[in-house]
Amino acid sequence: MHQSPPQLVADLAILDAELTVGLPRHVTAETGIDAMVHAVEAFTSARLRNPVSDLLATQALTLLTRHLLPACDRGTDLAAREAMLLGAMYAGQAFANAPVAAVHALAYPIGGIFHVPHGLSNALVPPPTSCGSTRRLHRISMRKLRISWCPTSHAMETTMRKQKR
Repeated sequence: MHQSPPQLVADLAILDAELTVGLPRHVTAETGIDAMVHAVEAFTSARLRNPVSDLLATQALTLLTRHLLPACDRGTDLAAREAMLLGAMYAGQAFANAPVAAVHALAYPIGGIFHVPHGLSNALVPPPTSCGSTRRLHRISMRKLRISWCPTSHAMETTMRKQKR
């Protein structure tokens, strides 16, 4: 199992949904997409994927896919925001055990060069880079989870369109 250097591992995580109330819709969407990409990449990692990272990524995706749009649509919905925080934490733990891959490798320079928020750059990258990973993700767990990566991209597009209005 992969281990992050101790300096990069938090001693404590405080998940307080009340601190996220009032965030702009696009920030909620972008950070939610970033967490989903963490989970998907950990779950489809070719190298260090393992039962612990799979469990964490599965739980993360279940929470995040169920609660992203409600958290965006109803910014004061504490239950949705709590689920998003927990899902993001699980996704972070998943990719700490099975590192992120192509999406993040391509998203970092997009953000740095074009000053695009990280979550948005992650949302822009998955379609061209994740064909093989998405097929593997579907093959591994879609029947169990009944979730799909494609609606996430649609959710991000819808969220960004609504933000521009």
